[in-house]
Amino acid sequence: MMGRKIQVYYRGITKLCINCYQSGHIKKNSKNPTVGRIDYVQKFKEELDFSDDLYGNWIKILGLNKVRKEKEKRKKQHLEDVRNQREGE
Repeated sequence: MMGRKIQVYYRGITKLCINCYQSGHIKKNSKNPTVGRIDYVQKFKEELDFSDDLYGNWIKILGLNKVRKEKEKRKKQHLEDVRNQREGE
């Protein structure tokens, strides 16, 4: 809310750890790796077959995140190719 992460609880809804977004524990007891909100929403979207309209602006963010990850992947591959090429010389 307004650029800050807040916890919202509703009676009857399972609480999620804000570190890894899994149920059964809270952040200070989490032994799982940290999961970013964008990655969590992306995984949520992939697992459920909801219309993109339901995601509002998140759908734009997810698209930009996908592009960023692809660029990072291509950059890593390029650096690895250059490294391998230098070792082969």
